[in-house]
Amino acid sequence: MHGDKHVYPAPDTAAPTALRALPEAPAALFGRETLVDELLSVLSPNGPRVTVVAGLPGVGKSALTLTVAHQAAKKGWFAGGVLFIDLRGYDPNCTVGLEQAVTVLMGELGIRDEDMPPTLDGRLALYRSELATRAERGQRVLILADDAGEIAQVQPLIPPDDAHRLLVTSRNSLVAPGFPARLVKLEELSVAAAANLVSAMLLRIRPTDPRPGREPDALGEIARHCGCLPLALTVVGALLADDPGLPLAPFAEQLADERTRLEKLTFDDGRGMPVGVRAAFELSYARLPAELARLLRLFTAHPGPDCHISFVALLYGEIGGVAEAYAEPAAMRALLAGLARTGLIAEQPTGSGRWRMHDLVRLYAAELADRHAEEDGYHQAVEKLFFFYGAMLRACDSHLQGQPDDAYHAIVPDADTALDWLDEERDGVMALGRLAAHQGQLDTMDGFTTFVQAYLYRRGLFQEAADLSRLAADEFRRVGDVQAENRALSDLSLALAESGNAEEGAALQEKVLESHPAADPVDKARGLVRLAAARLLAGRLDDAAVAAEEGIGLWRELGDRQSEGLAWNTLGTIRQAQERFQEAVTAHERAEVLLAEGGDPHAAAKVRRNRGTALRALGRHDEAIDDHRQALAMFQEFRDTLEVAESFNELADSLNAASRIRDAADARRMAADGYRSGRAKEDEARARVLLGLELAQLRDFADAAAAHERACLLYQDVGDPWGEGWARGCLATALYESGRDEEARDAWLRSAAAYREAGQEQEAQLATTLYEKLGEHLAAKSRKRASRLLYTRLKNWFCGRGRPRGPGTPS
Repeated sequence: MHGDKHVYPAPDTAAPTALRALPEAPAALFGRETLVDELLSVLSPNGPRVTVVAGLPGVGKSALTLTVAHQAAKKGWFAGGVLFIDLRGYDPNCTVGLEQAVTVLMGELGIRDEDMPPTLDGRLALYRSELATRAERGQRVLILADDAGEIAQVQPLIPPDDAHRLLVTSRNSLVAPGFPARLVKLEELSVAAAANLVSAMLLRIRPTDPRPGREPDALGEIARHCGCLPLALTVVGALLADDPGLPLAPFAEQLADERTRLEKLTFDDGRGMPVGVRAAFELSYARLPAELARLLRLFTAHPGPDCHISFVALLYGEIGGVAEAYAEPAAMRALLAGLARTGLIAEQPTGSGRWRMHDLVRLYAAELADRHAEEDGYHQAVEKLFFFYGAMLRACDSHLQGQPDDAYHAIVPDADTALDWLDEERDGVMALGRLAAHQGQLDTMDGFTTFVQAYLYRRGLFQEAADLSRLAADEFRRVGDVQAENRALSDLSLALAESGNAEEGAALQEKVLESHPAADPVDKARGLVRLAAARLLAGRLDDAAVAAEEGIGLWRELGDRQSEGLAWNTLGTIRQAQERFQEAVTAHERAEVLLAEGGDPHAAAKVRRNRGTALRALGRHDEAIDDHRQALAMFQEFRDTLEVAESFNELADSLNAASRIRDAADARRMAADGYRSGRAKEDEARARVLLGLELAQLRDFADAAAAHERACLLYQDVGDPWGEGWARGCLATALYESGRDEEARDAWLRSAAAYREAGQEQEAQLATTLYEKLGEHLAAKSRKRASRLLYTRLKNWFCGRGRPRGPGTPS
């Protein structure tokens, strides 16, 4: 029944009356240290009587509980016995019934077969009596019931005394009225712990195996392809140990193919009983009621990493329209909760309404979905997803473009709601776009690409925009649609320019224009203006102006005054970069007139803001402030959080230029808060530094330091060491003025380190010099005036250098 036994003799008796029968624990656990401590505390005298460790098949429940049980036994915590029973709750051919389980446990308690009562009730009574007797003697008992399939298998085994412990493992959560169990959910391992598990297994079998040390990156890839699931990892370890000459990288490439991954994660032990994740999942799937089995299969129709309950309901057929998509049907949640109890899906985070399926479970469920596609209505479910996501994208994009579609106002009332929805659904949207391309639904893919671009640019997700455009270009090239391919390549060129590859983006757009001189005039005009933007970002200002002027002329010939206005705005931005500010003002004024005729107030607000920036450069501060206030009011009417933040930021610059520092600080704080609401971390970081410098001018050094500290954290979070170096240097000045001298010196050191990480050696040396000069100044007995003046001059020059804005599309 149990295989090998490890016997712990009772420490307080010469001859034990009960076996301490536990299967062997794994040689080592990885990534479970916190859970081991938690379960040991559960087994302490103050813990709960019953604990259930639940989780996905193959997640390592038995390994964890056996390890804990062995440790507790070795500590002498359970002198009355450490009992073990494998209930085989998910094996339809070998499930251990209650009578058999009680009989086994009583045998482990030392009760002979001839002393067993003939009835189940009699055996349960004797079982409880024996446990009660041991409790009276102070002999605590631990019962480990492994792989319970349902509460009925374990509830009668609950010890009658609080001294004893029942530790249960199950794929199900085992929650029910009258079952007094604490639940511990077990998740998959981290990538690092998963890689360590495979490495340890290989080295335990062959201590000189060179592969783990030689190919650590491939080991990490293998762990990721296994979904960090311990069962899959141990299968992989056995496969690799069985073939010591197989390099890890080619094996990782084999696992990368989702079509054959489950087959690869199977090990034949030679007894005709293959061990693998598919076999483990099959046992769980076989126990599902029909409605949950169908839900599991249909869940895979959504290709994203998780799925909101509204779209699960859509797939399952509970709702029929976009307006109802945000209702959370109680029946749907009950179904999802039922499936989650089996460990096959999970709500993450709890209460979010977003449900996730492990990658390997998804592969298994997708196989089932393919077999049952017709009866489940699988393909119709996918079509519904395409339709409703497309409708939501159209509604969201209309807000982001400043032209809201009233047809969808009930579910997407404003730009903030649009951004929130897109933030939540971004991965799903991108996955559905890729799925449409894979299925050859190019119109659907093109629509997804078009409607998600404004969002990706708003969030600064230029690499994702580039990936989507590249996918579209490849698919249109495959079917020979040259015009659509060129549009996609034009989108790609702009995304490349925005992502910091301006020269590459400009070269690509030039290639598109040169290779198709007879292209559609609209595409050509759009391409010219995008080329102008790319050249601007690449610093090729004169070439940028030429492309913008040619684009303006072509839009004028086409009679598209709206697009001509946008092109004039781009030219105005180029003129600002050329420091030809009066020409910039003229260009923006021309753009404003054309856009007003076209009825695009959102674009007109951007132009008004850009004109204010040019006026500020001309020293016409009052006019600049007025333009920025008007643009701000227009964006506030649109409830466009990020554009409002940007307008506050430009207003702050103009107020600062007019020496209205307190007003500038107030506007800058509003800008920083707006960027924070819009989750634009790098823009917020820059605004916080500038706010700190303005507060320092107002002698409010404590608040200035707080603003700089927030900026440092933000720059760290976005991985911008250059910005962090600047922010830490500005923080050092505020700390010094606040009398926090040693903290100021430390900030200069950290500023230098950040600059060095960014490869900015000149700035790093300046920060190091300031660290040294501040030290010399503080060491001077009387804080000599000359020393202070030198330090002050240097730090003012440092702060005045500023942090240039990152690349961005001309507004």
